[in-house]
Amino acid sequence: MAKVRVIEVHENVFNTNNQEADALRKRLKDKKVTMINVMSSPGSGKTTLLSHAINEIKDDYKVGVMDVDIETSLDAQKVADFTGVPSIQIHNGGLCHIDAEMTTRAVDEFGVDYFDFYLLHSIEKKHYLTYEKYHCFDFIKEMKKQGKIKNIGFSFHDTPEFLDQVLTEHPEVDFVQLQLNYLDWNNGVIQSKKNLEIARKHHKPVVVMEPIKGGTLASFSEDIEQIYKNYDSSKSIA
Repeated sequence: MAKVRVIEVHENVFNTNNQEADALRKRLKDKKVTMINVMSSPGSGKTTLLSHAINEIKDDYKVGVMDVDIETSLDAQKVADFTGVPSIQIHNGGLCHIDAEMTTRAVDEFGVDYFDFYLLHSIEKKHYLTYEKYHCFDFIKEMKKQGKIKNIGFSFHDTPEFLDQVLTEHPEVDFVQLQLNYLDWNNGVIQSKKNLEIARKHHKPVVVMEPIKGGTLASFSEDIEQIYKNYDSSKSIA
């Protein structure tokens, strides 16, 4: 009977890869970035599923796609064309997997080290003191100074007089998000027009929220819809 020699390996051969993977996980966690690995057999519909899912969420989240293939970029191009989001192709050189180093290089391409826009949510009188107490404006200002945020701002739900106060006390903000649509234009509570005038007074760009009022302005009774269509049938009633 032939003699068998046993060699004990005391270090995981994937140790370097595991260390880099741990570093990448921490980096993504610190940046509050979620990475999802979609795997299944060839031709099962991954690209189609992913493309439709992205179109459902891309207005609410910053999305990027990494596609892995031995040599082609067909699927990555399909996703990019169908969704318009950044898509990176990783060629794995014939391997059946990708390692942490490949993934890290792809993540670097997306620029997840900063946010283009960052806003404090729902600034109004009942929340304002809390934001001030916990120095939230100071925090986003410091993050912008460090280069982690490009544009800082806040969404607003209150009176024009209070918006004037906030923008006077915080001239450092780059933009304001306001509820703007024709139904709320002269609404005594929302006061879209007057709030817009205050933003213009302070020379702040405005990001529009509720342009169709949660869908209300996109769905009317048939008789009212007909009035809109008679005026200009080429346009949406919204």
